[in-house]
Amino acid sequence: MKQQTKASINAVLGRTMLGSQNHLIGWLELVAISMLAVLLWRYQAGLAYSKAVDYFFWPMLGPVLIALRYGFGRGLISLALLIIVSLLWIQVADLTHTISLSVTVGTALITMIVGEFRDNWQAVNERTLLNHQFMEQRLESFTQSYHLLKISHDQLEQRLVGKQGSLRTAVQSIQQLAKRQQVVGTELAQRTLQVLNDIISLYGAAFYQIKQGHLHPEPLAVMGEHHGLVMDDPMLADALQQNVTVAAKDYLEGSKFGSTQKQGHELVLHYQMVIPLVNVLGQPQALITVDSARFVQLTDANVALVHLVASYVANFISHEVLTPILQPQQRGLFNSYVEAQKVYFQHYRVDSVLVIFHDIGVEQKIDLEHATDFRRGADVYWLTRSEQDNHALCVLLPMATLAEAERFIGRIKSLLEEHSSFAKEELEIFGPVLINQQHEQVTSLLSSFGAYDEDFADLVHPAP
Repeated sequence: MKQQTKASINAVLGRTMLGSQNHLIGWLELVAISMLAVLLWRYQAGLAYSKAVDYFFWPMLGPVLIALRYGFGRGLISLALLIIVSLLWIQVADLTHTISLSVTVGTALITMIVGEFRDNWQAVNERTLLNHQFMEQRLESFTQSYHLLKISHDQLEQRLVGKQGSLRTAVQSIQQLAKRQQVVGTELAQRTLQVLNDIISLYGAAFYQIKQGHLHPEPLAVMGEHHGLVMDDPMLADALQQNVTVAAKDYLEGSKFGSTQKQGHELVLHYQMVIPLVNVLGQPQALITVDSARFVQLTDANVALVHLVASYVANFISHEVLTPILQPQQRGLFNSYVEAQKVYFQHYRVDSVLVIFHDIGVEQKIDLEHATDFRRGADVYWLTRSEQDNHALCVLLPMATLAEAERFIGRIKSLLEEHSSFAKEELEIFGPVLINQQHEQVTSLLSSFGAYDEDFADLVHPAP
């Protein structure tokens, strides 16, 4: 009750001090106060003063009050109205009293000063009010974003409850399964669908094998409700033609992929996503069609992650490119991996990181091969030599940030120190550098370590 009374008093004081927001009431106040000022002039003009100090021009308060409440412009209008009505009164009533020039000029100056003060004060108040409203809107937006993020986090946490490993662990398990089976079978296909289901919830999907460029129509594995393979689907054609993952929303927008739709024909899409499994040599190994998935999870980041996982699964089932550590003569294969990261960045704006460990010691006693103890399922290692014929290890970290790469470097340094006895200055580390955003630096580093040197004959896979 006390707060309501206080708010009411503040509202009345505000209207009294700042004037009414209603223009009609404001103009009525201007006329009424100006007429009151005229009456004060007429009354004061008839008084007798024995001393000059006894005189004060009280009618001045009319224009000053109007200027204080409504600003510079209305204050001058009130003063003009006061002078005009006074002069008319003098003429009509044939009075001997008049308003002197000095009093008129002084009243005008005071009215202008007060009006200018009021206008500046009003501008400051409005600016402060706008800033306050903007901050309230930002706070409301931040609060909504926070609640959305919290809900999203809670849902993600619920999805991850009971899972024993991370996505990297899952990818590594596919790699081990591919090594053990030596063929693309139902178990490997089903495991791949399960890993992709961890990224985007799949309600219906199928895994098809591609042999010698021919797509087998019978799926190796199916998840959920699947309606079969539609060979003439435009999304499927684009995915196989461009070797990139195609999502329905991107296909319809036409922002990333071309369209095989013919003019005058109705576009009918049978899938929400088509995922080709293309190895680093550009050879399609399999195809995954997604009939139905959780739509809200089909973000650009998730599509990029799905495509990367599919690419590395394709490498795992392509035994000719599945090598834990590439040797110096396999520079062409390593360059293919680097070029593949550029393609991922072009389509999905996802960058990767390059790190180089260089043994500059005289005795060359650092065991760089032990760095693979921390190998993730998608990392690529290439043993090479520098221009000074010193051992070096180039590590490609797909879809890694600079902060993740820094932590990786710290772990590798600790591991190497445990297995080799060397001085700290004998290990030189280049990076981390981003493959696409720091392209010139990456090219310079790889050149200095023989990535583009024709003297390194690629005996296994000739450089493209």
